[in-house]
Formats: sequence, C-alpha cells, structure tokens
Amino acid sequence: MDPVLLASCTLIGLAVAMLVYLFVNRSTAPTLGTAPGPLPGQPALAPRAPRQPKVEDVLATTVDEPAASQSSNLHEVLLARSRSERVVKPWLNKLNSFVSGTNPKRRVEALHDLAVTAGVARTWTPQRIATARTISLICGLILGLLAWRALGGGVGIAFAAIMTGVGWRGFDVFMTNRARGRQEAIMMELPDIADQVAISVQAGLSFEQAIRRTVDSTDGPFSEELARFLHDTRVGIPRQQAFRALQERVDVGDVTSFVRAIAQAEKTGVSIAEILQIQADELREKRKQRAEERAMKLPVLMLMPLVSCILPPLLIVLLGPAIIKVMETGFG
Repeated sequence: MDPVLLASCTLIGLAVAMLVYLFVNRSTAPTLGTAPGPLPGQPALAPRAPRQPKVEDVLATTVDEPAASQSSNLHEVLLARSRSERVVKPWLNKLNSFVSGTNPKRRVEALHDLAVTAGVARTWTPQRIATARTISLICGLILGLLAWRALGGGVGIAFAAIMTGVGWRGFDVFMTNRARGRQEAIMMELPDIADQVAISVQAGLSFEQAIRRTVDSTDGPFSEELARFLHDTRVGIPRQQAFRALQERVDVGDVTSFVRAIAQAEKTGVSIAEILQIQADELREKRKQRAEERAMKLPVLMLMPLVSCILPPLLIVLLGPAIIKVMETGFG
C-alpha cells in the first residue's frame, strides 16, 4: 500500500475519533439558558447535580449484607449507566488526556481566555480547545499529503506546507476573530447602554436597578455581561470585584474606562448620574471617531484591489488591440 495513502487514512481515523469525542461531550455541556457560572477563583454557588453512586459507595454500604445482595446492587449500579459512559467515555477520557498533553499549556490557556472574551467559554473548555486544535492540525496534514500526492514536485510541497500551516493556525484564527467580533459589538452598543443607564439613574432609580432595567430592554453581548454582573452581585460578590471580573471577561478599553469612572465616583462620593452622562458623551464621541477613522482608511484599502484586479484588465482592453496591430504590421 502507498505510504502516503496509509498515513492519510490513519490521520482521518484520528480526526473522526476526536470529532466523536467532541460530539459525545457536547451533550453534557451546560446549556445557554442556565444561570451564569462563578467567577474564576470563586467557589461554585449554584446547586450541584445529584452525584451518581460509585462502586466504592455501594460496597461500603453493603458490607454486612450477603454476597448475593452485594453482587446484585453492584450490577444494578453498573447497568444504570448508559453504554457510552460504560464503554466509550473511558477511552475518550484517555484520548483527551493524551491530546491535552500534546498541546502547549500556555497556548491553550490563551485560547480559553479568547473563548471567555467571545462568550463561548462554557462550550470551549480547555480540553475541547486542545482536541479541536489537534483535529485542525490533522486535517491540515491530510490535505497537505493529498495535495502533495496529487500535484507532486515543488508545487505539491508548497501546497502541502500551506495546508499544514492553515491546519496548525486555523482554530487559533477562528477563536481570535470570534473574540474580536464580540469586542467590536460591545464597543458599538456601549454608548447607548451607558446613556440609558444614565437616564434611568437621573430618573431616580438606583444604579443596580438602572442596570437591570437596561438589561431587560436591550439585547446584545454587553447586555449579557451586565446580566452576569447582576447575578454576581446578587449571590454576594462585592460590586468592585464583580466589575473587575466584567472588565477581565470583556477585555475592551472603553469598558475599562467606564468601570473605573464608576468605581472612582463611588469612592469620592461624586454623583453617579453625572459621571454616567459624561461617560456616555465620551463613548459616543469615541464611536464617531472610530467610524471616521475607518472611512479614512477605505481609500488605502481599496488601492491594492484596484492595482491588482482592475488596472491590469483595463490596460489589456485599452492597449491590447494596439499591441497586436503593431506586432502584425510593425511601426511602418
């Protein structure tokens, strides 16, 4: 058998196994409708799911019972578990440990931070990120081997290197773009939310009541983060710590300035309504400046497509007939 084909089949088998692992574990992931989880470094405050009885617990509670009763209870406990938990999940856990060990720990942690910023930290746990990166790399190697086999020579080697590089960095680029898109969405809606909170506070509501009213009347990523902030304060986390966690999750400079201004107003005793109105005006001005900056960058960004895609066909259409006529008749 061709060694390239054998290597491709092996890599495809590994990729399918890891995809099955992601699919099986996705069914046990928390849904989006559940309450937000605790902050990093904080103990879990949500009620725990009922623990399944372990084999050791069953044996400990049945020491004084007859051997037949022990065997029957143990058999019932084992059969109560699904087939995937008894057969598939142990092998998938071993595979997950191996894959996690082959990925750089710091890079996986950085990607998990990006997942937190993108709002998908519950779906993309560090173990799943490590598995997804490995799947992406295996797919890149498969496509690279197939390109090298189909094209051959220097062109095949070049395509193989490109496909391998795409597979190596593909998942990283995906997570980075997702986090960046959410940050841009937060920066776009932050001035409107700050303005609405300021108006609510000026109308006589407290700060938390104004945030709750804003969360109920708006949709978007920053509204979700404010809802998480309200949940944290409701379960007993200090407001300053909840604000700090919000700032770390979002990782947006405008949100950092907004949070620091509110914290400074609380420490100095300045009216929060005035600070919120000033912050809303400043954020709206920053959004306008960013829009103007993007508009000024458009001519520069359009220069490359103009030079590479539009001018060559235009020159061919205009000068092509003249060049053909000169080649046929000469300059005479």
